[in-house]
Amino acid sequence: MAALNDNYGEFIERLETAMERLMERRASQDKTTEMLHVLLQHHCGGLRAWEARRRQVETSIASYSEGSKGRVLLDELHDTALKMESGFRVRTERIHERLSSLRGRRSELINLLSDLDRSKMKLTSSRILSQERRNLDEVIATFAGTPEVTNAFAPDPGLRDDLKEARRAVILAEALIEVKEA
Repeated sequence: MAALNDNYGEFIERLETAMERLMERRASQDKTTEMLHVLLQHHCGGLRAWEARRRQVETSIASYSEGSKGRVLLDELHDTALKMESGFRVRTERIHERLSSLRGRRSELINLLSDLDRSKMKLTSSRILSQERRNLDEVIATFAGTPEVTNAFAPDPGLRDDLKEARRAVILAEALIEVKEA
């Protein structure tokens, strides 16, 4: 029997290539996520430190009279602490948003990789079933008394019916698999 054209290999290869690219992208996102976590820790530490400085300055301001030189310096320090605290808070929130966005994209990537893997398994299964069907067709042709077989032996009359029934069973099994996969 002539070699049949097998397109399954090409499609499986395309799926594998797509999966490799997505896994590389996921690895890149994982590195970015790690860096953002480190950055977030630093900014959270900075925010806590400036909050503590601001509270300490507020406590110290109460002990100075309005208009004294110490009070003026503490007011300036208080303004600086407020600005720094605000800056760290804004940057910390941006980092949180960025991390949340990355987590969402990573989740999408994982789902897509899972879908691609399932598709690859289905194609592989379908490829195996197709090959088995071809093998069964060859067996039926060989034993059913087709013109390709020499008439050196008398074919078993019941064998042809049994082989046809086996062929129908394979087709039904394939249809059942396709219905369950859908």
